[in-house]
Amino acid sequence: MADPYERVFMDSIDPILIEDFDGNVVDMNKQAERTYGWAPDELIGKPIKTIVPIERHAQADELLVRCKSGDEVRNVEGLRQTKDGQIVPVLLTLSLLKDDSGKPFSIATIAKDISAQKEAEAELKRLSKVFMDSVDPILIEDLDGNVLDMNMQAERTYGWAPNELIGKPIKTIVPSERHSQADELLARCKSGDEVRNIEGLRQTKDGNIVPVLLTLSLLKDDSGKPYSIATIAKDISSLKRVESQLVEYKNHLEEKVALRTRELEETNQRLREVRAQISKYIDPNVTEKIFKGEFEAALGHQRKKLTLFFSDIKDFTQFTDASDPEDVAKLLNEYLGIMARIVRKWGGTIPQFTGDSIYAIFGAPDSKGDQEDALACVRMALEMQVEMKTLRDTWWNQGIQFPFAIRCGIHSGRANVGNYGSEGFMEYSAIGLNTNLASRLEQACQPGEIYLSHATWALVNREIPCEEVGAIEVKGFHYPIQTYRVVQNDDNFNLSKS
Repeated sequence: MADPYERVFMDSIDPILIEDFDGNVVDMNKQAERTYGWAPDELIGKPIKTIVPIERHAQADELLVRCKSGDEVRNVEGLRQTKDGQIVPVLLTLSLLKDDSGKPFSIATIAKDISAQKEAEAELKRLSKVFMDSVDPILIEDLDGNVLDMNMQAERTYGWAPNELIGKPIKTIVPSERHSQADELLARCKSGDEVRNIEGLRQTKDGNIVPVLLTLSLLKDDSGKPYSIATIAKDISSLKRVESQLVEYKNHLEEKVALRTRELEETNQRLREVRAQISKYIDPNVTEKIFKGEFEAALGHQRKKLTLFFSDIKDFTQFTDASDPEDVAKLLNEYLGIMARIVRKWGGTIPQFTGDSIYAIFGAPDSKGDQEDALACVRMALEMQVEMKTLRDTWWNQGIQFPFAIRCGIHSGRANVGNYGSEGFMEYSAIGLNTNLASRLEQACQPGEIYLSHATWALVNREIPCEEVGAIEVKGFHYPIQTYRVVQNDDNFNLSKS
């Protein structure tokens, strides 16, 4: 080998072997040693087929013959095998070497390693298959928005053959009302923005509109320079149909809920009206608990500490005997209506009216505590007395000359409270000796006064001024009853309004 070429030969970045006309290695450069793993003293003198996989031996013979006959052998794909068995894809170029007289004496074989190229080709092939076989339509467009390529799913979805769509603007498959969106997404992608899962529309060749999710990816060459854009348009028609069905179902449910709400409101209104009507026959405290499910309409009672109240109008019987029934009914209804509102204001429960007599209990069905129940009852009685004075003046001006006044008796003690009567008809009430005592105090009371037993006085005297009446005899009791009168002054009047 001529001296000027020695350095080029040895320092080449590609493996170079020199072989004789029989195909035996006569020399090799450093890159051949690095690539194949054979030292010169191991490979020189051996057939070149030593580094050729057995399935390519015939190719090696053919190329040797071609080169010897003077054919040009350039960039022929082949294979080489390293000492440790690794297969290396190569591009083979064989050159016939001649002496100064022009006589051939050997062959130089350059085997350019194309492993990286083959890997890139394999990856490109894989990507190409992914591109073509994707279940989503994919279009490749240039930076001006013209279609460069399309996969089979795009052809199936849009109805355009590649030769019909490639070279045309991508807007060809975009409805006119979405052209501005197409321009915006193209500009965003070119500027480097991430464009993923944007809702858009596509239009098929026959005019059908397809809802899609758009993802645009900027494609770059090896130097990093952008050259095209891949647009994936995932068909979401089925999703949109489901969304539409869900919206329709939601609207249907909302209509049913609205209808049911109206029906429930109407039912509740009827129940409120029924409850209001029932409350005119049964005390509202009891009615409320019945409607809340807190009260069982069953016969039975329990002993509880209560404050018991009785009142009546003095000499009302005389008025009844001297008046028309219509006038009596009108006056009595007015009186009982006002007094019932006062009882309910202070939390009392009215088991019954008997003529002009009012019976009220505090502490059942709900209690605020013994003292608070007693105070509420006495303050209620004070407000009744004040209201009675107003009614008396009103009735006097209406021509009723009877000087009406009410008597009130109050006692605190244990009584049997609950439902009395029969399974078919019952009333909520409290009975017992202490109930009788409250009634007897009312009968012993002077018109316009409020009488308390000692038990009630002990609960209220720190807040409500009282005067001692003394021990009085009452019917049904074999011992005198210590009795007190509530002082009715402006201070107590104010207390009754608290």
